[in-house]
Amino acid sequence: MLERLRGIFDETTGRIIVTLFSSNIHRIRTLFVLAEESDRKIRLIGKSLVRNVEIARQLNLLPPGAGELIVKEKQGSALPAEQMLYLTTGSQGEIRSAMHRIIRGEEREVNPGPGDVVVFSSRVIPGNETVISDAVNRLMKTGAKIYQGGLGLHASGHAYREEQRLIISLTKPSLFIPGHGEYRHLCAHA
Repeated sequence: MLERLRGIFDETTGRIIVTLFSSNIHRIRTLFVLAEESDRKIRLIGKSLVRNVEIARQLNLLPPGAGELIVKEKQGSALPAEQMLYLTTGSQGEIRSAMHRIIRGEEREVNPGPGDVVVFSSRVIPGNETVISDAVNRLMKTGAKIYQGGLGLHASGHAYREEQRLIISLTKPSLFIPGHGEYRHLCAHA
């Protein structure tokens, strides 16, 4: 996964915009490392992302010097495109997300275009296919190159079956109630 993202960073001559889950600190850390390697500054867009990055910094979960990579609002537009990495929320097409504002042209600092790359660093959550497809179509009209999860660009934040078995065997809970996902997921989990 790291090598796939590194390849995108190496070949991109414009801005890189990555939309991801703000809770995926491991992915955020990876992007900070790649930004530092490629001499890019980072602009965080989205309240939950800003909050989670600050918490991760306080807990030393990001690389040393991560704070020097972050630029404030409007500072990104003063830098050359090839020096910018924008991290945004909204990988699932949420209407009130930063990515949705970018697509609608409401984030003046970030107007994707030719030479820019947009990475959806997530898999599509069932039920969000239509809204994400619409987002990708709109972004493609800007001339930006689009990468979507599944091409080595996303690692699940969810434990796999064997990992769940290990956790249950270690914690030995008296009750276990699956509580996330669609009905078919809950049945498979049970």
